Amino acid sequence: MSKKTPYPYDKFVEWLITQHGKTPVTAGTYSAQARRIVRNCDAEICNIEQIESITSSQIDLYIMTQSPKSQTPYRRSWNMFSDFMFSEGIEVSSADLCRGMDDVPSEVAKAIYALNQCKFPFRALPRLKWAFSSKSKALSEVCPDEYAIEDSGSIFLLPKAHLDTIKSWGYPDSDPTENDPLIPRRPHSKLAMPVLMMRRVSGIC
Repeated sequence: MSKKTPYPYDKFVEWLITQHGKTPVTAGTYSAQARRIVRNCDAEICNIEQIESITSSQIDLYIMTQSPKSQTPYRRSWNMFSDFMFSEGIEVSSADLCRGMDDVPSEVAKAIYALNQCKFPFRALPRLKWAFSSKSKALSEVCPDEYAIEDSGSIFLLPKAHLDTIKSWGYPDSDPTENDPLIPRRPHSKLAMPVLMMRRVSGIC
């Protein structure tokens, strides 16, 4: 192993090869991606204490800067790294897309399920924010039972009752800003709930 990749990455590569049957090239890629995440979360790559302090939100924010096709490999690499570190008795944050789903109240899960019945692409929900233009505000006034939500220049009407349930849970102390996700991962999170988590929370196959 190169001197440039000391513990824990040398042992991580060995663990991937011997315990999980990865090729040296694949194991090296996993290790490189894990190191890249650590560096971009403002931690020194071999400082275990700093690695332990990295939050899941920091990991998510960095992974989201990658191209869509690269996000899953980065997430997979980090979760393998997290499993390895746990085997070493060291706990680091997970990048699991569905983490925290057990903390989502049943009424919120039902509201998310109901949104799936609307004429709006469910997979697009994570990119929506609580942003309203003068046009969408005016439309919301004309349709008092619905919110006019904008997406890529188009406006969609979504049931106010369902979104108010989600808003009360996601932003209990203050109204969301125009930069806040329509459905946050958890209360006050700046990260949207991923589609996979929404599907599992609401029981959508």
